[in-house]
Amino acid sequence: MLSEPGPKIPRLLWCGLVALAISSAQAQLSVSLKTDRKHYLRYEPIEITVHLRNYSGNTLIFGDEEGANRGYLRFIVERPQGQEMRPTGRGVNPVTDLILGAGESRQIALNLNHFFDLRAEGSYVVTAQIGHQRLPSDFRSQPISIDVREGVPVITRNLGLPQVDGGAEIKALTASLLLFHDGEGWQYCLRAETDDVVLGTVRLGPQIAGSQPQMDADAASDVHVLVQVQSRLFLYAVYGISDTGIRLRQQRYYKPDEYGPRLTQAPGYLKVVGGSVAQEGVDLQSKAPATVPASDGTPRTALPEPGANAATPPEPEPATPSPPTDDQPRPVRAEP
Repeated sequence: MLSEPGPKIPRLLWCGLVALAISSAQAQLSVSLKTDRKHYLRYEPIEITVHLRNYSGNTLIFGDEEGANRGYLRFIVERPQGQEMRPTGRGVNPVTDLILGAGESRQIALNLNHFFDLRAEGSYVVTAQIGHQRLPSDFRSQPISIDVREGVPVITRNLGLPQVDGGAEIKALTASLLLFHDGEGWQYCLRAETDDVVLGTVRLGPQIAGSQPQMDADAASDVHVLVQVQSRLFLYAVYGISDTGIRLRQQRYYKPDEYGPRLTQAPGYLKVVGGSVAQEGVDLQSKAPATVPASDGTPRTALPEPGANAATPPEPEPATPSPPTDDQPRPVRAEP
């Protein structure tokens, strides 16, 4: 004969207990993602920040391939159609050797291009998942969305890439001044690339309607750019380009006058004539646009041409399974 069931738990109380249990599990290790930008120029490094916090009450040591200290952080990237992309950086664990003390928080800045091929134009949804052998569940962040777009060429220069070895073959180099829409307005960008690799991409500043940008190269293949970035402010920047990427050599801001500023070419070099040098704290009343060079050596091999089949993303490769953590499947908790 079956025994009588125990006292009944009211439905609301039962739901509350379940929610409390889930919250307790979620609170053991918190993971979240953020990015300063929602729109990226094609080939531009996609920088994201992972924020971790340890609520487990124990120090968590990551990185061991086996044993109690085994842990991992991976990213899940999907297209809007729900297609999961296959990582390119196999075996890369961003939290190798991480020690996260009880109650400790840590921020990890990463370039997502090192893990996935994000050269195709379109939208991507990114989620972080972290797990540790000592915890009963793996944990996922709330997803973030990013958009990758191609720029519109304004000025293009075909150059030769400087070589350290005087007898080496001179590689063809293309420097392009592009206009890129970042979701709020058009931005000037500089891109340097060979036939095989994108050496770097730099954001210069916003486009001012009616202004005419200038770009040219000197005898050393250094690229000089002069663009208007505010109503009475021009940016002049010189970038050196090599196999290792783009390096900012000189940066200066100018106020306009009746003669300029304008970029002129003399035998073997370039210079700015007209205008006057802007003074920090006097003429630069607001923060001037940042010009931070960035390079990740993105390959160009077998890439779709800009604008070609832009509405049809390439067929995704089969998704790579999660890194091994246990012999049995582990539950995954999403951040609330």
